[in-house]
Amino acid sequence: MKRTLFGFTAAALLTTSSASGGLLISGMVDGTNTGGNPKAMEVVALENIADLSVYWILRDTNGTTGGPFTQSDSFQLPSVSLSAGDFYYIYGNSDTETQLEAAGFGDTDSGTAVRDGILNQNGDDIFALSTSNDVADAIDAFGLLGQGDTNFAQNSTAYRPDGSPQNATGVADAGNFDITAYGSDSSFNAIFGTFQVPEPSSLALIGLGGLLIARRRRD
Repeated sequence: MKRTLFGFTAAALLTTSSASGGLLISGMVDGTNTGGNPKAMEVVALENIADLSVYWILRDTNGTTGGPFTQSDSFQLPSVSLSAGDFYYIYGNSDTETQLEAAGFGDTDSGTAVRDGILNQNGDDIFALSTSNDVADAIDAFGLLGQGDTNFAQNSTAYRPDGSPQNATGVADAGNFDITAYGSDSSFNAIFGTFQVPEPSSLALIGLGGLLIARRRRD
């Protein structure tokens, strides 16, 4: 499943493309169905990714108030390729898989999802997306604002608003996510799979054009 990310090509011209910057946590869910399902993470490719296994998901179970991030679990993503704009889902159990697939998300047969117990999370767990099995290489995270036994995302759907950037290492927090109570499966279905990479501003495009013209004149 793929949503078109308008303005991606122009945005790519304004940013440095790198393997580490190609993936973003776009959503988390801790539902209220039997077993606290669904329990899942959604990530989105900001650029073409030839091999998703260069990324890891790290978890700090029951995050310590005030930090630091204490890694308690890790999971290397599988070796699949994603195109810019593709979503990928990591879910915690078979019940969640059933719900995701019924909603059109996370079909394991088509390689758009994977199951691992790391996503059997609670509302006070912290997650980091890293380029290795080391939080020092984190490129994005969810939950550091609500560290500790606060259950800040319990029974909730957390989704990143369009235009939110990657969280910087060390300052990643839940402030880049809208967190709402899990009211129904239909509301969850309407939110997931909608994140769009922002279009660059007109001013930035004008600046880029000026740089290109200046370079052309020098050449």
